[in-house]
Amino acid sequence: TIVMRKLIFSTFIFIMTISLFEFILEGEVQAQNIPQACLFDAVSIGQGPSIQEIKHPSNLQVIQRVDASADVKIELTVTDSTDCLWVNVIDLIAEEEIVPWQVLQVKNMSSNQSTEAILNLPEGGWYRLEIRAAKDMKLGAGKVVEYLGIGDVYVTAGQSNASFAGESPHSTQTGFVSFFDGNNWVFCQDPLISVDPAALGGSPWCHLGDFLYLSLDVPIAIVPLAWSGSSLSQWQEGAADSPIAPGYLHQRINERISSFGPNGIKAVLWHQGESELTLRTTVEDHANMLNTLIASTRNSAQFNIPWLISEASFAAPDSEIAPYICYDLPAGMDCSTYILIHRIRVLEGQRAVFQNDPYSYLGVQTDEIGAEYRYDGSHFNRTALEVVGAMWYSRIMSIFF
Repeated sequence: TIVMRKLIFSTFIFIMTISLFEFILEGEVQAQNIPQACLFDAVSIGQGPSIQEIKHPSNLQVIQRVDASADVKIELTVTDSTDCLWVNVIDLIAEEEIVPWQVLQVKNMSSNQSTEAILNLPEGGWYRLEIRAAKDMKLGAGKVVEYLGIGDVYVTAGQSNASFAGESPHSTQTGFVSFFDGNNWVFCQDPLISVDPAALGGSPWCHLGDFLYLSLDVPIAIVPLAWSGSSLSQWQEGAADSPIAPGYLHQRINERISSFGPNGIKAVLWHQGESELTLRTTVEDHANMLNTLIASTRNSAQFNIPWLISEASFAAPDSEIAPYICYDLPAGMDCSTYILIHRIRVLEGQRAVFQNDPYSYLGVQTDEIGAEYRYDGSHFNRTALEVVGAMWYSRIMSIFF
């Protein structure tokens, strides 16, 4: 649908580009106090400095809204020194300009140097952002960010059921949900191998994003960071048994959150606990490790980023992890009962966090999803992935909206 819209909007976008020239010819520049050097005529188009690269924002990026708008940092380079930059923003859905062509105030406009500016945009999208440079009354070639959203950004973390271990992959059906893997913004499409190389299936996240978009009418971004089979101890700073390298999971989540800046993320969605069953983690240790991780991310975020913590402890007696729990089964006790005893301890550890932290909340209670909806006794089947996405949607709407 996005591709089809792009074809339909091409004529409209051409008209909006022409409107820049009409704006200048109509003499309305006085209202903006635009310097003479920023003006140009039709003959000079293409003769000015070109936009070399728009470094930020990226295509398909979603900027977290605050009070129905967001300050978008614009960072770019130009091929030559520049007198001024022209900017235009079009709402691709409403087919209208939300920022008519105007001069953008920038910090530095030297050749090949990074230039920064701030542009406030209202919530919504997708938007089309175009920037052109002018010098000595000559306009150069511009660059475009085809899809930019002002909406909500969610970090997802934990272990396999927060990653891509579901039965089958899924993709956004609305076209208004993005994934970010730390390097690239893409349309939401399971899996993201760059985030969790062992997880090759599906997740609830594209479902969640679509549900949120349909209710809130703003683009949604998901930043997946879960790692299959990970324990809470592996998420601690400098953890020797963390995958890839010591402290990797801790460093990655903090660097990713920090990159969005203060108030740059709506919430962290945490789903983890199954590994604590096999490790026999105590309630106190569970709460201490999770609280330590949360405090670290809030320090990186530079604000009290909300955490939604799931109640996740399910393991069927015939699941792949059951033998790691029931290896020392007491005489006269079946594996199902023994697992339940340890599950209670995991749940109490999770509750000890969100019941005692004003910025943490109960996430989803996926223990309600029984073995019949888990293709291997632990991981969600196709139906369950959509159900879990709907459960997350319900909790987010209840807490924030």
